[in-house]
Amino acid sequence: MNKVSSLLVATTALVLGTGSAQAQWYMGADAGVTFLEDADISGRDNTGSTWTDTSGNKAGYGLQAHGGYDFGGPRLEAEVAYRGSSLDSLAKVTQKVSGDTSALSFMTNGVYQFMPNSNWHPFIGAGIGVARVNAEWKVNGERVLNDSEWTFAYQGFAGVAYDIDKKWAVNAQYRYFATSDVKLTDTDGGTGTFGYHNHAILAGLTYKFGK
Repeated sequence: MNKVSSLLVATTALVLGTGSAQAQWYMGADAGVTFLEDADISGRDNTGSTWTDTSGNKAGYGLQAHGGYDFGGPRLEAEVAYRGSSLDSLAKVTQKVSGDTSALSFMTNGVYQFMPNSNWHPFIGAGIGVARVNAEWKVNGERVLNDSEWTFAYQGFAGVAYDIDKKWAVNAQYRYFATSDVKLTDTDGGTGTFGYHNHAILAGLTYKFGK
């Protein structure tokens, strides 16, 4: 047991020692285009009858800000993000549909950045947190849904960053973001449940506070 403890302490010291020359705080922001997957909706109206439908969405946008600590490869960060998409269709509704579906999220991410001694840094990451999913939908201009719910959220991402200088870096990345099922109440008192699954292509800028 003592040998295992000693090995863990030595390994931790080695990792921290290796990254200490590059360890630093950082913050950044990203923006880009998002693609919200079609959602299979299952619901129950105010009489108790069940129904199903599928929503289609137009390409949307994503904005996010993040900040954390770079250990010289591994990173730990906090992130706030907003994603918005316009409703394009409801498969079983023949009338004109419109509206928006959005998600405001607060995440904790773990990131690993490769090639620390190069100006180019491929990276991968994953995160968990919470999201407030909001839907405002209309049929023929009449609002049929205007509700939101907080739910568990998770994401994975990968990309590449480039150091402009010692302080600034730019990046491009792909990001997959999803939540557990969201249950919303429509204007007639019925409910609908669906999953939120979003893909994004983002570009961003990072500022590093180290020397």
